[in-house]
Amino acid sequence: SMPTDMIEHITPLDGKTFVVDRFHEAPQHYLKVVSTHAPNKKEVFYQMTHTDRVRKLSKTGGDSAPQARFSYDFSPMSVVLVASNRKWYEFLTSLFAILGGTYTIVELTSGAVDTVGSAVKEALGKAS
Repeated sequence: SMPTDMIEHITPLDGKTFVVDRFHEAPQHYLKVVSTHAPNKKEVFYQMTHTDRVRKLSKTGGDSAPQARFSYDFSPMSVVLVASNRKWYEFLTSLFAILGGTYTIVELTSGAVDTVGSAVKEALGKAS
């Protein structure tokens, strides 16, 4: 089935209201659209991300009637959902890799701090 966070991106504007505070302002919406293929589904779904802003209109000129604008950007890329399971030993290997990398970084940092500390102490000892 479809993940719940994906369902939220299919209809990002549902239930939302956009109200402007002053005259001569209009909401402007930017929607990025990506096609999504789900497993065992024949239909193609479209996920959207939404950003908005309030556009200020000039008080004189041709665009004096406020109107909402919608700009769509269709992505040439497509998302393909694939369900996969990880074996327990793959998880364990990844966990040990992360722990080993963390240990190495801590040891290298500790060695560097000790080296710098002894160099500073030596320099201060010679200076006085």
